[in-house]
Amino acid sequence: MNFNKKFLLVFAIFLLSTVFLSGYESNYSFNSINNTINNSKLSKNSIVSVSIREIQSGKIVYQRDANLLLHPASTLKAFTTPVVLNVLGANYKLSTGIYKDNKGNIYLKLCGDPQLTAEDISKLLRTFKSKGYNAISGSLLIDDTAIDNIPWGVGWMWDDENNPYMPKYNAYNLNRNLITVKISPTLPNQKPKIVISPYYPVKIINNAVTLNKNSISAERKIWKNAETIYVEGKISSVTNKIIPVANPENFFKYQLTKAIKDNKIYFSGQYKKAKLPLNAILITEIPHNLLEEVKITNKNSDNLAAETLLKIAGGRYTAQAGSIENGLKAFNAFYNKLGVDTSEILIVDASGVSQNDLITANWMTNALTKLYKISNFAAYKSTLATPAEIGTLQNRLLNLKGRLFGKTGTNAGVSAITGYVTDKCGNTFAFSIIIQNFKDSSKPAKELEDAILQIFK
Repeated sequence: MNFNKKFLLVFAIFLLSTVFLSGYESNYSFNSINNTINNSKLSKNSIVSVSIREIQSGKIVYQRDANLLLHPASTLKAFTTPVVLNVLGANYKLSTGIYKDNKGNIYLKLCGDPQLTAEDISKLLRTFKSKGYNAISGSLLIDDTAIDNIPWGVGWMWDDENNPYMPKYNAYNLNRNLITVKISPTLPNQKPKIVISPYYPVKIINNAVTLNKNSISAERKIWKNAETIYVEGKISSVTNKIIPVANPENFFKYQLTKAIKDNKIYFSGQYKKAKLPLNAILITEIPHNLLEEVKITNKNSDNLAAETLLKIAGGRYTAQAGSIENGLKAFNAFYNKLGVDTSEILIVDASGVSQNDLITANWMTNALTKLYKISNFAAYKSTLATPAEIGTLQNRLLNLKGRLFGKTGTNAGVSAITGYVTDKCGNTFAFSIIIQNFKDSSKPAKELEDAILQIFK
């Protein structure tokens, strides 16, 4: 082939590729997004930030206020969980185990497993007993050093103390550190019946009354007594209120004591804290798969899981105790290696609950295009929410079922969604929408997000 023919062939390929990339502009009227936003009442007083990129080239095909630093809310989990999967590996097991050292001492090694339940602890002890351990002599030594004891993130709000989506967390995580307060009506004008599940000896102030009306509250008033639950209002039908425990360690130890007694294991000693020796022998364990826990984190937007998992990853990355500081070291190293500059944003927690977190829509879509090309992308993608499946997108964007995978976010005055969407022609895009500074329900903001994404229907 002579030079002229080679030149013409290369030039033809260049023209075709240019038409292909610029074809997104003709295939989609991205400017119609402006009309969608401008016709929304939210455009008058709120910030609507949007970034859309073609996934292969990273080219921005639409942006609006996409370089403003805004609160990501729970969409941040879409960017902290890949760090967890990268550091620990998708096949990593979070293990809670019972060990014995060469002196016969029994250790309980905690890892902060976000999905550990009271039934898991009971099962652990049943297996322990089945191996011939009918008694624990002396103290039961607990290693809780996997992660630190800071129970909340920087910038979390004190008035979320009763919010079941924001429980305190540490190495003693159990039942997501939540209890259920079941309130049942009795006779008219009489106090209702109250049952705590799983049972935990907290003080209850019952100021409620049974009437033909349901307006009931149950909460801990931390300015009075954090370990007291106040039940107030009127009740006509059975109502369940889910409340975070004030002290996860005390809650865990109470349930542990109950499980030891229920399994008829003799123990008259105390719980003491001690580091597990390197030569200790594993007797039994309860392992949970990391990938499944990340799926719960992203699909259900589990704040406790997001925070705990990044701390665990931070501990592994730095070979030190798990902390949010060490987790963020892993975060910065991961994205900077991908070519995504973390100095452009401010991240202080793993879940996006903090009002101190600041991020841009363009940063998010840039990160998504780089994540699309990592070796374990398939595992990561499987953790994201998708329409018509259990999770935060179950009842949204149903006409994009099977083509949209993302992470939603909601916080005070903030609604957001980010992820991947593939059009009917097979072209994939990264998108991020952050709507901030509205004072009422997030419903109109989520409706606007869905309307914007209808361009890919």
